[in-house]
Amino acid sequence: MQSVIGHFSDLETTIALKDFFNDLGVSNLTYEDSLNTYITDFRFSYLLNTTVVSLEQASIVLLIGTNLRVEMPLLNSRLRKNYLLTNKQLPVYSLGLAIDHLTYPVINLGNSILSLKNLLEGKNFFS
Repeated sequence: MQSVIGHFSDLETTIALKDFFNDLGVSNLTYEDSLNTYITDFRFSYLLNTTVVSLEQASIVLLIGTNLRVEMPLLNSRLRKNYLLTNKQLPVYSLGLAIDHLTYPVINLGNSILSLKNLLEGKNFFS
């Protein structure tokens, strides 16, 4: 028995199919498209590594390539709550396109590979 994933499958469908076939004792998962690079064996590759409630206790936030108001409104509301609970002292930084319509201030660190490199090497004020 074998499962085949096509190149139009999203990550959630791929994981669901993999889990389903693993429950049946089948571990042979084939990708139709060689460009499909999903890592389906490690849950950390598609799960948030913290709980939503713990965002209310964060002391600093770094957003990378995301617009929480559009992509994850629940997380956005938890960050807003944290921002209000800390008397508007929660520092929120972003790497990627500037986000100007959130309900709390966000400091943009840049939108380039150089910005990411500087962040990883500790060469900016965030580090």
